[in-house]
Amino acid sequence: FKPRNLVFLGAAISSAGILASPFIMYSLQERMLIMGLYPPVQILLKAALSFLPGAAFLGLALSCSAAMAARNGRRIGARSSALFFASCSIGSLAGTFMAGYLLFATVGTVASTFLLAGMMAAASIPAAPRKLFASAWSTMFMLLLAGAIQGVRMSEGMSAMAGRIHPKDPNTLYLAESAYSRIAVRQDPFSREIRRLFLDKLQHSEVNLSNPLDLRYQYEEIYAAAMSLMRPSEGDIIS
Repeated sequence: FKPRNLVFLGAAISSAGILASPFIMYSLQERMLIMGLYPPVQILLKAALSFLPGAAFLGLALSCSAAMAARNGRRIGARSSALFFASCSIGSLAGTFMAGYLLFATVGTVASTFLLAGMMAAASIPAAPRKLFASAWSTMFMLLLAGAIQGVRMSEGMSAMAGRIHPKDPNTLYLAESAYSRIAVRQDPFSREIRRLFLDKLQHSEVNLSNPLDLRYQYEEIYAAAMSLMRPSEGDIIS
């Protein structure tokens, strides 16, 4: 394969993988094998299975772009190579902060993901070896994008219908959809003082309203143990 062909292939497969990532994430929500794991492991595994394929082919496209620059130029030195990869790093950091602080809050995570997939698909078209490939891939991506948008609408409609048909969980005290995730606050069915925070069905916190020192979440116990070790004079804060 020529570097140009690999750029097209990597960017095209990356855009398709990014487009499919929300549906991969949704399909993993109810998998008992994953739900039984430690919460940080759940997050890592879901993120890896959802975004690693697209990210891998994106890296392939970037590496092949550097190879094309080296092949087309008379001589590419260490300074030019460093400038290329520094630009990639700066772009990645800027994109991360812009997405986290601006894009997600404006259009939501799913629309942001589809926008990224569209940008990758557009970037792959100039690298197509033939105009026929570019036209075919453009048509295919538009069909995939239309199907993905329709799939999101159907899943949202089914979720809303399920909420109307099934009785509301009496232990759910708060339920809302944000641009980032589905937020739920639930009380323990055996102790109304115990409250748990869930984001997209993943528990993120657990507190005891009657005893703030009752640390019920694992990472809180780690921080409390570290604080007790650093300041033993203040006593052990773990109840």
